[in-house]
Amino acid sequence: MLILLGFIQHIMMMKNYLETYGYSLIDRQSSPFFGDICEVFGKGPIQFRLTKSKSFESIDVRNAQQSYEWFDLVLVKAIINKEALLNISTREKDLFHFLRDHLVDIESMFRENYANVEYALKELELARARQMFPNQDI
Repeated sequence: MLILLGFIQHIMMMKNYLETYGYSLIDRQSSPFFGDICEVFGKGPIQFRLTKSKSFESIDVRNAQQSYEWFDLVLVKAIINKEALLNISTREKDLFHFLRDHLVDIESMFRENYANVEYALKELELARARQMFPNQDI
């Protein structure tokens, strides 16, 4: 239960931070049965999706004018911080600090030269899958 409370606290901090910088809630879906929730915040073409379900939590980002595909904020963090280990769990607190410290960088990445960013993120998705399942053909 403490882990869930920590996640909710950090999600609330992220929502407040995004709203402070001009992002507004553009979509919200929830399930009263399992406590699942998905909220999308947008400012111009840049959107952040905060998701919590019974089995996982995630924070994703996209440029809605360029693609309908969402990318894990952990992979965006890997690009900006030049991280090679992609299969290590990232705590919500760390993602909040990353978002707080790099929001301008993230917005710039997703606005400028989007094709290269999309390609790099897809390559990192494959690299992460290979790290998570090293004995599989991926």
